[in-house]
Amino acid sequence: MASLGSCTGSVLVVFAERHGISLDGMSIDLDWKIAENPHRIGEIDIAVHIPQHITQDQQKVLMRVAEECLIHNTLRVPPQVSMTLTGKKEATQAR
Repeated sequence: MASLGSCTGSVLVVFAERHGISLDGMSIDLDWKIAENPHRIGEIDIAVHIPQHITQDQQKVLMRVAEECLIHNTLRVPPQVSMTLTGKKEATQAR
């Protein structure tokens, strides 16, 4: 959740700075629900709070920008995941 919130905030700040939109005091809240079979996060709600007035056009653009963060896109289109697990190899005894 921290990665998703940070990513969302980062893309919004970069975009807003380039376009002269003030996001001072912005906060992002994430809430999630657990799903089963398999046990996982099954639902995520993101709420972005901007304490300044923004126009409806700015709101639409900022929403599109926020939805394009790397983590959001990764969750929407899951990657191939591979895993390895290793332990420390036993030292061989010299003869």
